[in-house]
Amino acid sequence: MFLKICNLELQELVLASAEARAGRGRDYGASPGTERVTVLDWPMCASVLKMLRSLFLSAVIHGGLVAATTVTLISSHTGSSCSYNFGTGGVPLTPVPTQSTRTYLTIRETRPTVTIPTVVTVSAPTTITKTVYTTTFTTYIQHVGTISTWTQGAAYVSTIATATFASTVCANGANPTTVTKYTGTYSPISGQSTTIPSTYPTEAFCTTATSYYQILFPTETSGFTTTTVTPTTLIPLTTSTATYTVDFGTVYVTLTTVTATRTTWTVPGVSVTKTVACDGPTYTKTMDARCAPTNLIGDINGKGLLSGTYADRSVVAYNSKGLWLKDYTACCQACLDNKGCGAAMADVYGCGLLYIASEKGEPVCDAFIYSFTAWNYVLPGQGLVNSNGCDWVEYEPRNLVEGVPKSPPSQRVGTRGVSFEG
Repeated sequence: MFLKICNLELQELVLASAEARAGRGRDYGASPGTERVTVLDWPMCASVLKMLRSLFLSAVIHGGLVAATTVTLISSHTGSSCSYNFGTGGVPLTPVPTQSTRTYLTIRETRPTVTIPTVVTVSAPTTITKTVYTTTFTTYIQHVGTISTWTQGAAYVSTIATATFASTVCANGANPTTVTKYTGTYSPISGQSTTIPSTYPTEAFCTTATSYYQILFPTETSGFTTTTVTPTTLIPLTTSTATYTVDFGTVYVTLTTVTATRTTWTVPGVSVTKTVACDGPTYTKTMDARCAPTNLIGDINGKGLLSGTYADRSVVAYNSKGLWLKDYTACCQACLDNKGCGAAMADVYGCGLLYIASEKGEPVCDAFIYSFTAWNYVLPGQGLVNSNGCDWVEYEPRNLVEGVPKSPPSQRVGTRGVSFEG
């Protein structure tokens, strides 16, 4: 006999389940002689329907579920190495022309697959009831305090000087042979080489290799486990009162305010081009003897140089275009041509003119401005190339740990500010 109230839905649910499970060779449909249950209570019928629908659908959907995912962990390492061609005679090239290449390598490792069961959540047929207690009344408080002295900051930017990077060109497009004449004298510092080496690098071939490491962690889900959740009904009920206190903190009253100032010193850099008459087959360029290629400080005891420490309130103006990327003697001369320039620092990044600021924001001369150190892994003349202006630079020995300075110095930083041209 068919259900009087719930029969139709139960029959459809059973038949739907039977169709989904048809591949298993079992038939859950009605057959002659099957005893039917008569359900007269509709709420109970609805509850049974809900529970059966959840169980049937969970079995159909999750019973044979298999999914696979892969988590990939990626890391990389980059390293560089260089080889050189060497030459003899003439003047060593600074910086050495460099050809750079990059290579990439991927290494992949797959770990064993981990199987994870699928979790199916079903609702329990009963509902529990919880009573929620509410509280009322909130008070707000705020404290008042005093600060005897409040210090506020003020920042200022002070311009020490303007560094001029001047280059010379011939009028009317003339291109004579340039002859350089050096004036004055120069006394080398201890350990500095003032002779042209018998051999020197003429070309560098540098390779940067990047290795990527991929570790694959595959997972798959199979089968299912059941988690039962009990529905909960919340009933608001005020059975007692409580008081919340909200503290807004403390409001401070300042009795005295003082101002502390901080000054940043800067040296703007500008590029100018001077046009001169070049009538003959040669053009004579006059430079200071300190700027001769053999007098520039580019090595100590056959080792290339890195920067060390800087004087307080030092600042540098950089130019990283054209002539200033490759002519270290011009960088030296530019410092001597700029009043107040303490020293010149040149490298493959460009030309830096360094200054020291006084408390009043004026250039300081006749003082230590910065130090440099020698490093085994830098070729002579291929690291920093230094020269004195109205101040002086010093050699500062550094302790090495496995060939690396304990505190690797930066090659391009001032202690108080940096200005760039270009």
